[in-house]
Amino acid sequence: MLSVFRSVVTFSNELSIITISVVAAIFTFGFVQGLKRTIFTPVIMAYLVPPQTNSSKMIKSLRNNQFIYIGEFLAELIQWLVFMLVCYLIWLARSRW
Repeated sequence: MLSVFRSVVTFSNELSIITISVVAAIFTFGFVQGLKRTIFTPVIMAYLVPPQTNSSKMIKSLRNNQFIYIGEFLAELIQWLVFMLVCYLIWLARSRW
């Protein structure tokens, strides 16, 4: 990871440019992650995943004290599907122009 950072910094220093799209992508990524953490995940876990009384059914035990968190996986899957649907709708609306 450090080598990637060094190559990006070297690239930026040699060419003396960072495009506005790169800066916008960084802020957009942070914004989407904030939305996921503060809004989407709590809503999905509250309304689409079974309540806490059944949470033991949503965790699968493995060997060596390892677990699979099925509820968290389902929440991530639902979020991914919603984001893909939004991207598809944007593409569909844009292709009609």
